[in-house]
Amino acid sequence: MRSVPVLIAVSLAHVGVLTAACFAQFGVPELQALQQLGCKSGQALLPISGGVGQALAGTIMDFKRQGLPSEMFPPDTETGLYQIRAFGPNGLSNSRNFMLTSEPWVVVSGNESEVNPANIAPGTIWQDECPERGRNYYRLKFDQDQKLQLQSFAFALDSRARLVISLLNPRNVTIATSSATNDRDASVSFDLKADTEYTLVVHDHLFRGGSDYRYALKLVNSTSAEAVKLSIVERWRQVASSLRDGTSGLHQPLTSAYLWHPRSGMLRVPSEAPTVVHDEALHAGITSMMVTWPAIVSGEWDTNDDVDVFDFECEAKADVSVEMVSQRLGELSDGLIVALRVENPGQANETLHRLVENDDGPAVGNGEMRFAIKDPMFVFQAPEKGIYRLQVRSQQRLDRSSLTPKYALEIRKPNPGFALGAHIANPTLTLDLARAISPTMGAGGSIMFSVHALRFDNFTEPIELSIAGLPNGFRGGAGVMARDQNLATLNVWNSGTIPTPQERKEIEKLEIIGSVEIGQQSIAVTATPLEFTWNAIDTYRSPIAKVAHSLSLSTTNSVVCPLTIELGSKDLDARSPIRLDAIRGQSLKIPVRVTRRTGGEGVITVRLHHAPPKATAAEIKIDSKAADGVLELQIPKDAPVGEFMFGVLCESAVSLPNTDPVAKEKTKSITLQLPSSNLRVRIGDAP
Repeated sequence: MRSVPVLIAVSLAHVGVLTAACFAQFGVPELQALQQLGCKSGQALLPISGGVGQALAGTIMDFKRQGLPSEMFPPDTETGLYQIRAFGPNGLSNSRNFMLTSEPWVVVSGNESEVNPANIAPGTIWQDECPERGRNYYRLKFDQDQKLQLQSFAFALDSRARLVISLLNPRNVTIATSSATNDRDASVSFDLKADTEYTLVVHDHLFRGGSDYRYALKLVNSTSAEAVKLSIVERWRQVASSLRDGTSGLHQPLTSAYLWHPRSGMLRVPSEAPTVVHDEALHAGITSMMVTWPAIVSGEWDTNDDVDVFDFECEAKADVSVEMVSQRLGELSDGLIVALRVENPGQANETLHRLVENDDGPAVGNGEMRFAIKDPMFVFQAPEKGIYRLQVRSQQRLDRSSLTPKYALEIRKPNPGFALGAHIANPTLTLDLARAISPTMGAGGSIMFSVHALRFDNFTEPIELSIAGLPNGFRGGAGVMARDQNLATLNVWNSGTIPTPQERKEIEKLEIIGSVEIGQQSIAVTATPLEFTWNAIDTYRSPIAKVAHSLSLSTTNSVVCPLTIELGSKDLDARSPIRLDAIRGQSLKIPVRVTRRTGGEGVITVRLHHAPPKATAAEIKIDSKAADGVLELQIPKDAPVGEFMFGVLCESAVSLPNTDPVAKEKTKSITLQLPSSNLRVRIGDAP
């Protein structure tokens, strides 16, 4: 197959030149936009221009190491979702999603006037960008008696566009419309009753436009073999297994399934219980469907007012776990489940007793990362032997001709467990800076990972955390997520040895693993790698997670971190799970040790970060050129008992070499916010 050049244009900024507070991953390129959102397998990718570095696909796949030119996707490259990065003297950039397909890609300019719309047709993926304060118009001509699906790709490909798409008939009457949500792109399906032309109208929901608001469109005949999709239970099993197994591996793309689910990665593999297909057409006039549990029910909501009802029989005191999977797989839904006990079922005096009502899943995440888990899940105990009922409906109001949302409902015996997601953290928790966290660490610097947990079936135990794959010379990466907590941080820093250019490290793939003992069983879970992407609605500053190929980390020798901050005495080996003991109602004095290098001679402000619940510590300052300080951690009498991780965030004005070749000044000044090493503390009532 002959390769066709496809230009990837990028906009690059250096995090280190920001005048606002910065952090340890400074001085690295930021990949802001791709001119081409995807291409056909066998087409070429040109290197990133401007001497910044080459483009890498599959997160850390370097095609030159494979004996191939760096600018090419080989013809036999697997189709799917890749992540493009820039890699050069200043390290590794953030990633942007890139879709490799079997269909050709065409860049089209939609006419902003409805008088002469641009022509598009099935069999090709069409890319365009939103016009500012305007709309794009396209002409579609089809034969009658077809059922077509129109899928847009914007949110899935890291575009800031949140599209509104509408299909108009020749009389300019809207016959189908759909709007993107916080979780997925706009998509419509429609039946063509006549052999005629239709007009497609596309715009951003706030009528914004430009290179950051690009999108792609794909038309599929829903009756063709290409349009056949996996059932939602099969999709659940496929995606959950992929997440459990560490996604798709180093040199493989994420499958197309990752275009369709909301990126939180908070899924467990479903049980092997029998699947019951819930088809309204087969149960017309039946008010409820009897199910033998454990079971997985595969259903859908036909209308906004559709309520599905399932009955099952329980013994007295039986524990029942109920979980829905729908929104987490990209369905346009917001499930609600009501569990009831049925008294005198089927009789004239039938009575319903409400037991549990659940809307959203457990809260996961914080202001640093948003996890929109709208799928309900809960555990209840049957008070007596008899018939129990689940009423299932969606609170998501659907646009005209939106795809019918599907769901999988699992009714099982409780099986306590957890799912993990992890990402490089923004230590400042400043949402405006959260979209461009880079996996590059300056020599001698530090980096922070946030780990989030979704606990299933009343699982409350602490989770031991560790990082696999740290390069030589790096420390940290061991810790614990406390009982009943769903957030922990793991900090990694190097030993302070500044590598020479000849000792430059390769890009590393890291894994964060959570392990726990449940009874006689040992469970180990690999955290789903996550990255920040654009917030769903720009007026609501909330970063969203997207699934990544791996937690990639690189170091650069071009910038040396002026400071390294470690907690505890020198005899503590941070690679081992050594604990400090604290007593409720007392304080714990913790040494803060500083390694200063050129440019790091200023005053350092030290603030407690991710403290144990209810614990506090006053801010301290370490004088200019001083090498140590003491942080006093106050443990109140009502603090929870258990083991916790914590660290400090250090802020200081530093001076760095100016990497801008045209700059007049040889150095630049920034405010650096730097995470320290972690400490593990055991809080109890006695030593």
